Amino acid sequence: MTVASSRRLKWAVGAHAAGGESVFGLIDSASEQETGTREIERAVGTVRFRDVGFFYANTPAAALVSVHLDIRAGELIALVGPSGAARPR
Repeated sequence: MTVASSRRLKWAVGAHAAGGESVFGLIDSASEQETGTREIERAVGTVRFRDVGFFYANTPAAALVSVHLDIRAGELIALVGPSGAARPR
């Protein structure tokens, strides 16, 4: 194993461990109590994102750059890419 591949393996193990801690923290947290009394039959309006970007921690390259997105009421969207494409290396 080369030094470079050893570093990548160390990073990958650390990243997965941190992700696992985050997920288990959410699972172990108390559920929110439902306090709302208003039911919405049908949502109206639009959610608009302009010039949004995203970086993974400790990486120099952005995963998302200058994203513009309009989501109308009732729409369901997902941001997806090739498997592993968004993972920093």
